[in-house]
Amino acid sequence: MAKRVRNMTCTQCGANEFAREDHRLRCLYCNSVFEFVSEHAGGDGPHVVIHEGANVVIAKSANVEIRGDVEVEKGAKVKVEGRLKLIEKGQGTVRPGS
Repeated sequence: MAKRVRNMTCTQCGANEFAREDHRLRCLYCNSVFEFVSEHAGGDGPHVVIHEGANVVIAKSANVEIRGDVEVEKGAKVKVEGRLKLIEKGQGTVRPGS
C-alpha cells in the first residue's frame, strides 16, 4: 500500500492528500501524478518530462505553472486550452505539431 503524504497541495485541484509511489506522488482526489526531481541530479536536465505516448491536456480552467525546463518527447501529445506559464526558459526549441 502506498504511503500517504499531506504536506503539499495539488496544483490541479487544490487537494492536500497524496499517495507516495516510489519517486512519484499521486493526488488522492484527482489522480494527478507528480514526479520528484532529485536535488543531486545537477540541475542540468529538465524538471518536467512528458514521455512518448503520453496524452496531456491542460483544460480551459487549468492554471499550470512550471518552474524549470520542460521536455516533451517525440510521440507525446500535448494540448493546451488553459493557462500554461513557464518560469525559466530552457535551452531547447519548441516545434509546433511535433
